[in-house]
Amino acid sequence: MQEGVARVRYFKGPSTDPYVVREVVDEDVSTARLRRHTRVYFHDGNRWRIGRIDAEQADEDGRFVVAMPNGYGQVLGAESFDVRWNLPISDPFELLAVGGGDSPVVYEPRVDLISSWYEQRAAAAGVEGLLLASVELHAHQLSVVRSVSNDAVRRYLLADEVGLGKTIEAGALVWQELRANSSASVLVLAPEHLRQQWAEELVDKFHLGEFNDAQIRVRSHGDHDSWPTEPVDVLVVDEAHHLTRAGRSQEHVLRQLASLAHSSSQVFLLTATPVRSNEAAFLDLLHLLDPTNYRLDDLESFARRVELRDELALVHIGLSPDLDEFDLSLFSEQLRSMFPEDEQLLAHLERAANSSNGERPGQIELVKNHLSETYRLHHRLLRTRRTAETHESFGVRGRRRGRPFTVELADASDELREDLIESFRLHLAERIESGELEVGSAVAAFRTMCEWCCSLPTALLTVDGLGGGQGSGGDEAARWLQSLGGGWRRDLEALEPVQMDAAVRQVGEMAISRNLGKVIVSTGYTSVAKDFADAVEAKYGAHRVARHLDGQTSDQNSTNAEHWRSQEECRLFVCDASAEEGVNLQDADAIVHLDLPWEVFRLEQRIGRADRHARGERRPVASMVFVYGEQSYGMGWFLFAADSCGVFDRSVSSLQYVLADVESELLAKVIVEGVAVFDSDVEVRHDQLAAEGHRIAAHDSLDSAKGEHERLNQRLLELESHSTNDGALVDWLRGVGAKIARPSRGSIRIAGRPRLQVPFELEAAMAPWMNQELTVDRSAAVERQLPLVRAGHGLFDEIVRHLESDDRGVAFAFSRHVKNHWPPTVVLRTDFVVRVEVPQSASSVAESVGLGHWLVSECRSYAPPLLETVFMSVGGEEIDSRSVLAYDRSLGDQNLGSRPELFESLIRHLNWEEVCQDGLARAQRILERRASVASSRRVADHIRASTGRRLSVLSARQSSGVEGVEEQVAALGAVRAALTRDFDLDIDVVGCGAVIFADIDVASAGKSE
Repeated sequence: MQEGVARVRYFKGPSTDPYVVREVVDEDVSTARLRRHTRVYFHDGNRWRIGRIDAEQADEDGRFVVAMPNGYGQVLGAESFDVRWNLPISDPFELLAVGGGDSPVVYEPRVDLISSWYEQRAAAAGVEGLLLASVELHAHQLSVVRSVSNDAVRRYLLADEVGLGKTIEAGALVWQELRANSSASVLVLAPEHLRQQWAEELVDKFHLGEFNDAQIRVRSHGDHDSWPTEPVDVLVVDEAHHLTRAGRSQEHVLRQLASLAHSSSQVFLLTATPVRSNEAAFLDLLHLLDPTNYRLDDLESFARRVELRDELALVHIGLSPDLDEFDLSLFSEQLRSMFPEDEQLLAHLERAANSSNGERPGQIELVKNHLSETYRLHHRLLRTRRTAETHESFGVRGRRRGRPFTVELADASDELREDLIESFRLHLAERIESGELEVGSAVAAFRTMCEWCCSLPTALLTVDGLGGGQGSGGDEAARWLQSLGGGWRRDLEALEPVQMDAAVRQVGEMAISRNLGKVIVSTGYTSVAKDFADAVEAKYGAHRVARHLDGQTSDQNSTNAEHWRSQEECRLFVCDASAEEGVNLQDADAIVHLDLPWEVFRLEQRIGRADRHARGERRPVASMVFVYGEQSYGMGWFLFAADSCGVFDRSVSSLQYVLADVESELLAKVIVEGVAVFDSDVEVRHDQLAAEGHRIAAHDSLDSAKGEHERLNQRLLELESHSTNDGALVDWLRGVGAKIARPSRGSIRIAGRPRLQVPFELEAAMAPWMNQELTVDRSAAVERQLPLVRAGHGLFDEIVRHLESDDRGVAFAFSRHVKNHWPPTVVLRTDFVVRVEVPQSASSVAESVGLGHWLVSECRSYAPPLLETVFMSVGGEEIDSRSVLAYDRSLGDQNLGSRPELFESLIRHLNWEEVCQDGLARAQRILERRASVASSRRVADHIRASTGRRLSVLSARQSSGVEGVEEQVAALGAVRAALTRDFDLDIDVVGCGAVIFADIDVASAGKSE
């Protein structure tokens, strides 16, 4: 030290030029404690030797126990060895030149871990919340989350159809905000029956419990007094259509929600409800996202705008990939007349018209994507429809009619209950005609009476004077029943046990004796469900049945559901209406309907509990409907639900609001004209619903999320399908002395003892995940909600950060015995990671306008990181990698890092120092000539073209008046203007090695001489 300046000699690593001297301010110099497992180097006069400190501290003389390879050790003073600085090795051939390096068994896991980390990080750009969650990965969810992540304004309507995983998308977006801002405030508003499920999934699937500084609240729709008054960072509203005018929410609640949404930074509204036929609700939702362009008092104009899209929506859905040249020309002519000034559309149509039969499907898809992206109702409305592709990749169960479809039971009380329905119908018709009762109230009352009478007798017998809690319709029906006196009740009470016993015996014969598998027994009534379950228990044993009832706690119902799923002998899960929403029952093989709700959408929800995403190969869930005796009204409603609506064959969730109107019209007509209306109207109602369903599907198709992220999605899914993390991570951990346990299938636990043979800093950084059950297997993560180790997980990140700066495993050398082969042939291997980085100038501009995520995502989409391996001769000629096999002890391969004398004898015929001095430069020249690297340099051209296409879309939106997009045009234009030069190419050398082919017996003989 001199005049406040210290000259520090740093040890770069074992090489011919191992030291570098730097001058630093003396105040920055301090002593360092050498902890156990610190890697040390010393020269023994012939070669560099590598060891590690094997004691917690020096002895009283300042000497350290140093463990050496092959079980040897020495005691050395600190002045006798060096510790390498913490900068990465810039040229691993320097280690190879002096015989340094490690076993190939150490080298390979290091290369695999570093390369897989870069690949995962790039492919998961914008979807880190899905990558690290304990969920399956699906392309449509990846697209939705990427679209939101790439947007500077994160206010979105997530409108995937029922069962496609909107909650997974929202959970991933919440996680990503918390990763960026760990103290963020999050509010989830959900229906009461889904509140607990939300709270559990955020913790179990997304592990939000790790964010100790965050404020995460899950509140019920109905408990609006508990909603915060202050803005939140992230607002999620599940089943958001309930909090609209269509959901019959009170006006002050809508105002409260609007105030909360408009003041929150990020807003995600979740609904499966379609736009068509539900314009008021959708205007309310879009107003929460964008109050300037979607005013609540503009419903008439908004509805007209939706209606005017009918023509375009029908064209869009008609553009199927199998169109022939003539049909395509008809659609093209129609589109040209609709959008004569959309230059990009006209160019797409021209290319499609001139394409060959093989090219035409792809060109048609480009036309559809342009229409969807440009003319969707709102560009922050993201919707995925159930298609053959999503069904195949997402594994939605589907549904079918059972065999038998109807289960007919003789019923001595059928005439009594039929007479009750008919008499009540006439009573209602008279009251409507006299003006005493509105049609809507009459329909509600008639629906309630029919539901009571078409179930088992227990339902009707438990009706009290308050209508069984079924609202004004129930009150009207209950008062009329009371006016009849008690005769009907006495007759029904006498027959009730017989009917219940017959139903139990029939279900037992089908589900237990014939083994239908796992069966849900559904009814709309708690009394029916309880009595039925009790009877099953008495007849077949308690082990055969579980129950989900309104009077039980949510914990009891969840426990019973899990018991039914997991216990093979428990075949029947008896459910009342409380299981129609928010319960996942995709393990069911069949649903037995003891009665049907006289609202088709309630029936849709009931079947939808089982017809949803399920892992593995699963058959469609079968429905079997009980019919009691001769009941014309019950059979009429069944035929309407089955044949007019098709609810037992396919999901009708998109028809929710249309169904409500059609049902009201139908039942009003039945009240006036009688049961014959069911027969006469079945086909008419079928055609009416089919036409409306087609229009809804067309609008959904136009508003669907498209495949702009297809390349990245496919790359990530491919990485997941053959992830090498498990073997590489476990091999590396074992290589540093870790004790690995396997607590369950697919999981690992890293024991805290013995201590790992790694620097103390890494050991401390890894400490939070020691003795914790983890997994690198996504299936295990999904099944048991285990933390998943991927790029972005703290353990993986810390290990890779260490590997990039540490010299362990950076170089290797091994020999392979080839009889009579002498002198030896040396093949040099060099591994590189090649990355394209956005220039700082363009990155700064993109960040300033909120498009930083998008630009990085585009860059990684067109130019993902590459792991490039170069094999070459000592003279620098490239060698076919297939001729060089991996290290394999069974072939007699020997690690030369622990056999320095053998290593020296095998390279004695070469000027080894010169070979290694030129090794990296020669490998880089070979790398530069590769087509894969050359194409990465052209990424700027791809992004400039992509930016141009997006600007064309925005211009078309602007001219069509879809919404104000001036700011988006300006932002994207600024980014495009900043893309003035090629992107930077970062080439990082990961490591190098030598494979020496020789007759080892000759080498050994020479060595002994």
